[in-house]
Amino acid sequence: MKKGLPFRDAHEVVAHAVKTAIAQGKDLSELPLATLQGFNAAITDDVFAVLSLAGSLNARQVLERWRFSGTPMLVSAYQALHDITFASWYAQPSAWVAIGYPGPPMLTASPA
Repeated sequence: MKKGLPFRDAHEVVAHAVKTAIAQGKDLSELPLATLQGFNAAITDDVFAVLSLAGSLNARQVLERWRFSGTPMLVSAYQALHDITFASWYAQPSAWVAIGYPGPPMLTASPA
């Protein structure tokens, strides 16, 4: 989004990058620049500053400021990001084991 990419498109780029990193057993910061640029040509080497530990900590600090802000819009933005993150994580069956969730109940057709 910092490069003028709409949120929806940026979200898709990140999703592809995360899937690739998971498939390769790597951290996002370990993916080569060429791989990341395969998802969007506007990605440059400054992306690694965001993917670093310092970049992650900075993002966390920003989110914490939003979370405890006296500005309702920032609090709402934090809550929306929080909910989207949780929903996307727990929508993955691989995450269910960590919380002891056996999965959704199997529905059977009722006799007519």
